[in-house]
Amino acid sequence: MPTWATVHVDDLADLFVLAIEKAEPGSIFNAVAEESVNVADVAAAAGRTGKAVRRARRPRTDRARARCRWIRLTCGVGSC
Repeated sequence: MPTWATVHVDDLADLFVLAIEKAEPGSIFNAVAEESVNVADVAAAAGRTGKAVRRARRPRTDRARARCRWIRLTCGVGSC
């Protein structure tokens, strides 16, 4: 069964602040929860909201790299 690695938005925000303020250039971080989430469970929870859920599409690599550029520039980390 496919799973997703997740992280809470507040924890991710804290990591970004710490990385910007204290990380050495070239540092690499892996910000995910200890347990991954089952994709079917996420879909079922989304379905229970009663709201329409659009199918996610895979982003184009060039677009994703462009969107990650500010992270590389700000934190001094490697390429996305």
